[in-house]
Amino acid sequence: MHQSGDATKVEAKEWDRESIKAELRRLGYSLARLDRMHDFKPGYFSAVLVQPLPRGEKIIADMLGETPSSIWPDRYGPDGRPLRGRFLPRNDVPQTRDARQVSGAE
Repeated sequence: MHQSGDATKVEAKEWDRESIKAELRRLGYSLARLDRMHDFKPGYFSAVLVQPLPRGEKIIADMLGETPSSIWPDRYGPDGRPLRGRFLPRNDVPQTRDARQVSGAE
């Protein structure tokens, strides 16, 4: 029987917003509780789930026993360092408004 190199690979868990929140709840935490524990303004950790905030990503990843790049691979480069810039991919957030509509609304 032929075994490929992929047979020994451990499949990486896919993380989305709800699975992150569920795992935190399983550990006895909520996003609001993390805000209070780390003295961040209310809503900070909710924002971490939808936009790149490396400091918050690191805290959540540590609590889950993961690395930030394994939870948010689209926010990190191959070297594991956070990507910078406003125009990172946003695959987990449905686009509701176009920027042109916002600026031309008035």
